[in-house]
Amino acid sequence: MRASLFKISLALARPSHRCACASDAHATDADSRLASLAFMVLFAVTGLATGCLTSYDTTKVSVVEVDSVDQEAEQDLASSDADATEQELAEVEQELEDFQDFEQDTLPDDGRVRDGLLALYRFDEGQGPVANNQVAELSTLELRRFGEPERPLPWRADAWGLHFSETNDRVQMLEHEALISRLQQSGALTIELWLSVDGGTGLRDRCRLFGYEQTTTVRNFAVQLLPDGRPQGRLNGAEWNADALLPRDQATHLVLTAANGEARWYLDATPTGNRQYGGDFGSWASEGYQVCVGNICQADQDRHFEGDILLVAVYERALSPEDVTQNFEAGPPTP
Repeated sequence: MRASLFKISLALARPSHRCACASDAHATDADSRLASLAFMVLFAVTGLATGCLTSYDTTKVSVVEVDSVDQEAEQDLASSDADATEQELAEVEQELEDFQDFEQDTLPDDGRVRDGLLALYRFDEGQGPVANNQVAELSTLELRRFGEPERPLPWRADAWGLHFSETNDRVQMLEHEALISRLQQSGALTIELWLSVDGGTGLRDRCRLFGYEQTTTVRNFAVQLLPDGRPQGRLNGAEWNADALLPRDQATHLVLTAANGEARWYLDATPTGNRQYGGDFGSWASEGYQVCVGNICQADQDRHFEGDILLVAVYERALSPEDVTQNFEAGPPTP
């Protein structure tokens, strides 16, 4: 869809063989509308990163008069092209409408904060080997099983989400480089999860929820749980625990934000601890590192989580307390 819109907008924006004559108001008006729509399409595509269409003033689009030619021949050409011009205009308007529908369908209006959103997994596919990033700009950030990309993900049996219960439940983000690059450029992040901890089993020490790691001891960041259900964060060498425990068998909203050397925890929209950290994201190592959900993506190491992960979101900024509350009130995804 995006490639199609770029081709159309570029085709419309390049110089036309039609002459813009003062005496042929219809042709001039149609060409002006096409030029305006070209800008509309380009703004629509580039505006996808922020989830909105940019405002613009179409009255400022002008048609420049080209080399003068025979007046009568020029009028004949403009007249013969008028119908084709209107048809092109209608087709591009339809493409733009389809694009807007595509954007709306990809990011449902569920009341969540969109500003700075890089990745959103609602796990509503329910079957198959892929969980899709619903931010269309970074749609290549698929989640699949580590080492078994065609094997179905560990879907919950009765609802949306993933259920983790064993060592091989390792879910890897493919082509994560685009995500990490954006985080490094921004120097800030938010990792958000809706999850439910199994009540009938004990948690492994430092079981992983989400992280960018090479091994269990070498990482850039990690969101994990201690055996008592206390969230623990690791970022740029700093380690800190939240001041609250996650309940068992209950959907819980967990958020970690980091910016300007300060990291914060939120549990069900309530601040539960903060910590200063040093360094910047630009110094992150990358060789052998993987972004993984529910475990660490190394076949010979195990930090698997036991429970359900209902939503994962990553932002390239630190959400404010008001943002966190808004997402909490939106609730976990439901069918």
